[in-house]
Amino acid sequence: MTFVQVAQPTILERGIIMLTQAVFYNFYFFLYLFAPKTAHRMVAYFEEEAVNSYTNYLADIDAGRHPNPPAPEIAIKYWDLAPDATLRDVVLAVRADEAGHRDRNHDFADQLVGPSEPSSAPAAIPEAAVETESKAGSRRDAA
Repeated sequence: MTFVQVAQPTILERGIIMLTQAVFYNFYFFLYLFAPKTAHRMVAYFEEEAVNSYTNYLADIDAGRHPNPPAPEIAIKYWDLAPDATLRDVVLAVRADEAGHRDRNHDFADQLVGPSEPSSAPAAIPEAAVETESKAGSRRDAA
């Protein structure tokens, strides 16, 4: 709901999103039913792409290409952000959640790996993301 408040999609856009979710839900249900390891890997890769996308979004916010308005109240409550949090703070929190989901899904897939298959190591947040996060931390520490 956070990004629905930020983006304010039209009724048509909401309909397209709901239709896409319905198709994906059914696809994923059967994928998980017949190939749970592949299903967890797929979600982990989606989450990795989300981490990369949020990192790029943060860079755009920092460069002034996207506005950095105050965070929606729903985001402040959900992620327990400071009352004066901005969209940048929300994106940092969401990206951290996505990175955790990525790692957990890789872990689940690893648990389903047979004895002859190698397991994957957890992926890291890209170096640029760590620098972006340290800037945010220093801002919070200064406040």
